Amino acid sequence: MKVSIVHEEPVGQGRTHLAHADLAPFGLDGYVELLWLKPNGDQTYSVSCIPFRTYGLALGDQVRLSINDEVRELVARSSHRVLRMSLMPDPIPERLTERTDSIRAEIRSAGLLSEWSSDLHLAVDIPPGINAWPLLKVMHREVLMRHALTEWADMLPFSGRQ
Repeated sequence: MKVSIVHEEPVGQGRTHLAHADLAPFGLDGYVELLWLKPNGDQTYSVSCIPFRTYGLALGDQVRLSINDEVRELVARSSHRVLRMSLMPDPIPERLTERTDSIRAEIRSAGLLSEWSSDLHLAVDIPPGINAWPLLKVMHREVLMRHALTEWADMLPFSGRQ
């Protein structure tokens, strides 16, 4: 039985289909990410959430599914990118709250969409043409203080099972 990573509050509109992406190709054997999708009407689907763990996919990308609802193939990119952050737990909950509040405020200020998985894992949608530098500075400060790790989700290509 695989462990499912779930999107509690997906950001996309028109999401009506749930499919899974196997995370084994990304070093997470035994895990799948449940992705919300919007049917395009041509046997493809648009990603309607911001992937937390799946590499090479972003909000609005078009994908094709296998017969068992597994994301099998990236058909077309949307030009969106996903910036991810994993925060380290803090023994003093108030400090973690201050840090996440600062990050949330910068995301709001930039008008960006984001999804959280607990208070420690964040995925931010970066649409084309958006200057994400102010948010990157806030995140970089957390990394320098060894409070977090960040990565771009497109640092590896999508790899679905064939």
